[in-house]
Amino acid sequence: MSLAAFLESLWSEGRVRVGPPSQRPEGTLDEEQAIRSVLEEGERVARRDFPGEAPLFSLTAARWAADSFREACAFLIHRDAGQEQLEQTLRRPCPDMTSPSICYSVDLTFRYLPDLVRMARAVSPNDPLGVEALRWCREWPLSSVGVSGVLETGAIDISAFAGHPGLMTVYVDRIIERKDTSRLRDPRVIEALRRTVGADPLLTSAWEKHLSAGTT
Repeated sequence: MSLAAFLESLWSEGRVRVGPPSQRPEGTLDEEQAIRSVLEEGERVARRDFPGEAPLFSLTAARWAADSFREACAFLIHRDAGQEQLEQTLRRPCPDMTSPSICYSVDLTFRYLPDLVRMARAVSPNDPLGVEALRWCREWPLSSVGVSGVLETGAIDISAFAGHPGLMTVYVDRIIERKDTSRLRDPRVIEALRRTVGADPLLTSAWEKHLSAGTT
């Protein structure tokens, strides 16, 4: 399955087929154009539903995340790959420094991180893929809300997107939807949550003890 087809299937069906990791030839110009078109269309859909003005879209960061996520899915299915290959492949860093634009662009695919972690843990609680996926969860906190155990691997830093109102709205909405109280250790999140639930008596009641304590 080409990367373009992988993304289309992931976004439309939530199901994908992948070949062995890191064994694909370089894409042709037509394939590269197809990947770009799919990523740009996916971003247009995300921007349409975004609360407020979305950050600038980085095709480079979105492509890195899409490639990385497909490789992770390949390691999930093809279990004969060694841990060294897995680590070398999945530890390739994003080519851009984190910023609202990069977090937004990476999230186009990495928003499926909770599903990847769940499936990796179903194989084994200490599965090497799960360990690498948790590292991604810590490095890309916008995309990993709802994943347990992230804070056990290190502190979460939301500074890359905390100053962007729309991304903070997305982050807090996911915290509420997934009831991820572990993310309430940051005063910036507490304040954003207070603003979000303040106009809704039902939400205020459900989150009151966390708002009052200012921590989990």
